[in-house]
Amino acid sequence: MYVLIPEIFTWILMILQIYILPLRKAEPPIIPPDRLDQFIEDVFHNYGQVYEFHKKLVDELHEIQREQHPRINSITAAIFDAALNFRDAYMEYIPNYPIAAYRIDDEMANNLAFKTFVDVSRLYISFQCSSFVLTASPLL
Repeated sequence: MYVLIPEIFTWILMILQIYILPLRKAEPPIIPPDRLDQFIEDVFHNYGQVYEFHKKLVDELHEIQREQHPRINSITAAIFDAALNFRDAYMEYIPNYPIAAYRIDDEMANNLAFKTFVDVSRLYISFQCSSFVLTASPLL
């Protein structure tokens, strides 16, 4: 049960902890405050919705594990429900990728503080997740 789902869930949490919160809390601001909310919306789009779907799936899998341990009969219902419900969130997230990539490239080209922030964040992630292939975000 713990093959891919926790890694995706961890990655989604890392987006919040390594990118979004530090961008919001930075003093002096890395991105001017009048542009920050739109930048986060353009780059991370509906990551919160994707996070909630994954959180729900992980919670359901834990519940199945608690109820059926030591022999789990099936996780099909939870996976099927997730596949049906994730679709809309991912169908919204995926087409936003080129917009996110453009906004990141543009900000890095025109904002040295942001480029430095991304470079440092990439190093942090590579040290924290060296066995983890990180391709889920255009920031990486």
